[in-house]
Amino acid sequence: MRFLCSFTQDFYAKEAVHLFWVFESPTAKEGERLVTWCDFALQATLAAEQRLIAAFEEGTLQALQQAARETENIPVDCRAFGLLKRETKRLDIQNHIKNAIKIAQQQQQTFCGAAWQQPDAQAPQQQQQQQEQQQSQQQQQEQQEQQQQQEQQPDGSSESVGPTAKAENQETQQQQQQQGQGEEQQQQQQQQGQQEEQQQQQEAQQQQPQQQQQEEQQQQQQQQQQQQRECIPLIEELTELMTEGECCCCDEELLLQLTCCRRLLLAEHRLVHILRGLCLAWEEAKALKAPEELLQQAAAVAFKTAHHMAAAPAAAPAAASAAAVLTAAAIPTAAAWAAAA
Repeated sequence: MRFLCSFTQDFYAKEAVHLFWVFESPTAKEGERLVTWCDFALQATLAAEQRLIAAFEEGTLQALQQAARETENIPVDCRAFGLLKRETKRLDIQNHIKNAIKIAQQQQQTFCGAAWQQPDAQAPQQQQQQQEQQQSQQQQQEQQEQQQQQEQQPDGSSESVGPTAKAENQETQQQQQQQGQGEEQQQQQQQQGQQEEQQQQQEAQQQQPQQQQQEEQQQQQQQQQQQQRECIPLIEELTELMTEGECCCCDEELLLQLTCCRRLLLAEHRLVHILRGLCLAWEEAKALKAPEELLQQAAAVAFKTAHHMAAAPAAAPAAASAAAVLTAAAIPTAAAWAAAA
């Protein structure tokens, strides 16, 4: 009776406990009520056990949660409820692990993306301008060739006509030449105007104010700091999920994937932190007018290390992009100083 009372608060259960626990003699009606309640409880227990078995066979988190809600106030063997809780917790943790792995993979992509790349915003515009200039030059050459061909064509009808016709032909040719020259001058003026506009645009783009550059640098630094802040709690969450997954006996392959993902994310985070600190320290030492020998040695070592990282056969994308930053953006004179060293 203690076991049944622990799982339900039914009126008949309370009455049965009162009758038998207090050692009162039950009447016939009370005995019938107790038998009725026991039959009802037995049927409910069998139905709940069948529902739990079906949920275990389905093996999904939603099915187990729904079965737990449906069998919440029904007396079932405590071992079945314990198994239900353990399995529900295990599947819940596995779902958390899968979501955390996806987030970690996205974080790894950010290490290889905008955080390391420093693209030139003017490059696409300059390419378009160069293409337009090339097209305009080709058009000029084609027009000049056509005009030369027209001038070089012999006029066969001038030999058979008289002097008056020749004079008229010469006048018409002169007029045509003058018209062609005028058209050429207009085209040249238009092309010169276009070239001047393009040059002005290039100069305006090249002469960006320092404030914009500083704002862009500040935005990049803020993005990098935000990524670092997001990475640290993610690593801590992965560590907690590893311990919880081991305690709940989660899938071994999933735990192995989680372990590898955590180690890779931690290694990339350390790599990014070290390389950024190296670049900042080098720039700060250069701004404070450190000895050139020290800067030369540091640049040479960084340059060689970056080439070693980029040339490795199994180099990670983050390492390759970091090497590109060291060789190109972070230490601009590293190549020259490394060659000198």
